[in-house]
Amino acid sequence: KATSERFFRDYLGGLSTPTRLGLARPEDGPQDPSREHPELHVALSAPEMEILRAFTKRHGLTVNTVLQGALAQVLGRYTGGTDVVFGVTTSGRSAPVAGIERMVGLFINTLPLRAQWSGAEPVTRWMRALQSQQAEVRAHEATPLYEIQRWSAVIKAANIKAD
Repeated sequence: KATSERFFRDYLGGLSTPTRLGLARPEDGPQDPSREHPELHVALSAPEMEILRAFTKRHGLTVNTVLQGALAQVLGRYTGGTDVVFGVTTSGRSAPVAGIERMVGLFINTLPLRAQWSGAEPVTRWMRALQSQQAEVRAHEATPLYEIQRWSAVIKAANIKAD
């Protein structure tokens, strides 16, 4: 637990503002209909998926990293920032838990993905760093989200209840 606490305090260090899109929340009361956003479902065609797979293979990336990196960039555009955090769900099955291969049940967890960029680095280099960083986070994937939140300055600064 102490190792994970040090890791997440360092990983989220210097971040004191949550990534907020500026959209109304249900607890804020009735929303302005002009601020509602439609859903958009997108499916890649087989040739598009092959292009994506070839890109990831050529640059030593996973499709997951490319999609998470793209989401981080979209969030950055919406927030005007270059340091965003959002939750990613993990299966939890690679967690370093003794005997996990004989256990039955869900091990899913939500972990923070922090993406930072300057805009000066090539996107493929940035994505490889993001992928490497996520591998480090996964080494702590058995850490409960409520603990990570408790260790984060974001929760304290935003006056958010972490439980």
